[in-house]
Amino acid sequence: MYSDDARLNGKLAQYTERLYRRQLRDLRITADRAVACILIGQWIFAICCALLISPFAWEAEHSTIHVHVYAAAGIGALLTIVPIGYVWFAPGATITRWVTTSAQVLFSGLLIHLMGGRIEAHFHVFGSLALIAAYQDRLLFVPGVAIITADHLIRGVLWPESVFGTAMMSVVRAFEHAGWVLFCTVFLLWGVTQTLKLLRKSAELQASLIDERDLLETRVEDRTQEIEHQRYIMAAVMQTIPAAVFWRGADDRFLGCNDTCAEFLGLKSRHEIVGKLNKEVQYIADRITNEES
Repeated sequence: MYSDDARLNGKLAQYTERLYRRQLRDLRITADRAVACILIGQWIFAICCALLISPFAWEAEHSTIHVHVYAAAGIGALLTIVPIGYVWFAPGATITRWVTTSAQVLFSGLLIHLMGGRIEAHFHVFGSLALIAAYQDRLLFVPGVAIITADHLIRGVLWPESVFGTAMMSVVRAFEHAGWVLFCTVFLLWGVTQTLKLLRKSAELQASLIDERDLLETRVEDRTQEIEHQRYIMAAVMQTIPAAVFWRGADDRFLGCNDTCAEFLGLKSRHEIVGKLNKEVQYIADRITNEES
């Protein structure tokens, strides 16, 4: 008994794990497709920023074609086409999540640069972190936070205007931004952890229900076979009894009889009695008797 219970529990645990992995994969494939669409929209938005905002931000009142337009088109294309290729050919794969995550946070850096380091542009970073959380993969925050921190630190030293909107170099400010990113990441990690727990509980419940359904179907099938076997035995017994035996339902109609009863009534077959009333059987018997005579 113990070995059977252990085997059933092991089978249920394996099925639960398969359900959990399948649901998680479906969720991540959906996230892949959503990120791909968002990347396309961000690419278009980056070009618009370069055309409308960046020339004024970097060249005073001159709205000539700036190198930022080419940067938005070229770098934006790279950050869009490569992840979309992974989403198309390897949806739900680990490498796809890492590529799309990296592209998304790099897009945050590109948009901050194109908007001249405006403080409003930095809110895009938190949107990128929320998008990473949609994958329900805690490890993805590692490259996300690392890329954001490295981008702010390196550009904050070499080109502070592109990230802080001021020519004054400030390493402290870069770490301050990284601190706020980590602060947001902690809450997102907690949310991802809770979601994964709920997803696993859902898989356990679904696996349990499916197991109960299979068990019920097996019991019904066994009971049906048992009833059919009993009916077969009963029919065999009825046919071997050397006496006229018949049975009727609640509506007083015949449900069946054995061959001895059919022969006694003068019926050609015992099946002729099914569904008939007593007077109908008597009529058939009289008609057959008259025909034989």
